[in-house]
Amino acid sequence: MKLTITGRHADISTAFHAKVEKDLTSFNSSHHIEPVEATVVLSKENHHFICHLTLHLGKNMTLRCQGTGQEAYNCFDNALSMLTIRLRRHKKRVIDYHKQRDSHEKIVETLPYFILNGQEPDEKTNEDHSAIIAEQKKEIPSLTVSDAVMHLDLGNENAMVFRNKNHGKINFIYRRSDGNIGWIDIVN
Repeated sequence: MKLTITGRHADISTAFHAKVEKDLTSFNSSHHIEPVEATVVLSKENHHFICHLTLHLGKNMTLRCQGTGQEAYNCFDNALSMLTIRLRRHKKRVIDYHKQRDSHEKIVETLPYFILNGQEPDEKTNEDHSAIIAEQKKEIPSLTVSDAVMHLDLGNENAMVFRNKNHGKINFIYRRSDGNIGWIDIVN
């Protein structure tokens, strides 16, 4: 596992680095996962710390969480406990997903993905002048709706586009402002 620990407005000590490495190793062995890459970003804002923890398990499977605390060690412990809770909650779904997944049946497409800057419209011409900041290709997996919701929850994402395995059309799921999941199914 490749481990990257960075600090934003916070110095990373060797003791903190050793604690993160030890705790992640025990976390991985206790949950029987083998991440390809782990990233820990510790940032200090005002009087508290924020720790962003990302584990990349493989293609199309990323676990993300964040924790806060008054000290850096507590902050990392909170992030790791949040990830433990999330994994325990979804453990049955993850196991079922891997049992039912057939590598020959999985179809992945790539579509263009654009990031636009959100500038205000020009007052004289009343037109938007959004420029493309980044242009990338994004893979669109073929999943069932429950698997897509699992990916959305485990990846701590706000939205996801996928091809529905049941009817083969593009679907969109997103996290609503009230915390529930919204699903747009395009059926003609």
